Amino acid sequence: MKINILISFIFVLLLTSCDKHEEVDISMDSIKPEKTGTWVDARDNITYHWVRYNGLDWITENLHYTNPDSQSYTTEFGDKMLYEFGAAIDAVPEGWRLPTDDDFKKLEKTLGMSEAEADKEDWRGAGIGTILQQDLTGSGLHFDLSGYGWNLGGTGNYNLNIYGVYWTSTTIPTIGNVAWVRRISTFNNKVERFYSTTTDRYYSIRLVRDVK
Repeated sequence: MKINILISFIFVLLLTSCDKHEEVDISMDSIKPEKTGTWVDARDNITYHWVRYNGLDWITENLHYTNPDSQSYTTEFGDKMLYEFGAAIDAVPEGWRLPTDDDFKKLEKTLGMSEAEADKEDWRGAGIGTILQQDLTGSGLHFDLSGYGWNLGGTGNYNLNIYGVYWTSTTIPTIGNVAWVRRISTFNNKVERFYSTTTDRYYSIRLVRDVK
């Protein structure tokens, strides 16, 4: 009886050890950018940082520019700028672009997601959501949980510090006024890929550019 208890105790210890090892693996501190730098948005003199992965430079802060000529809505909540799709397109500066769905897939696969998972919808890529949120002690991408909004003027529920939702520029004409987006969460170490209506939804922007 005592032997059986001892064996069970050792088994539990082994499982606990495996779980801790997996948590360490998920952080993947060995993933570092190929290069880093800064860029100043001449329109408002805000300085942004960027990191380079697999031929793409990614801005590591959410865009915080309001285009006075945009006919779409932006909203600011908790010092986080959220954009309706049209405003997101209008806010992109020269030399950069709103990431496409394929840009995000390329980044996700570079960080370790399989191609089969990258093409799926819903939450996929265990650990990748964690990597996307790391500062320069890790990946440096620093995607944040800036929430999201809905209803005219962005007066809906923001879920600040719970979710971060990011526009892509890739629409789906066969469905209608929708575009692919990415969502990260404090409750999930994966990345959600889904499509959202392009009207009356307010999400964050990250910029990307091809390495020259």
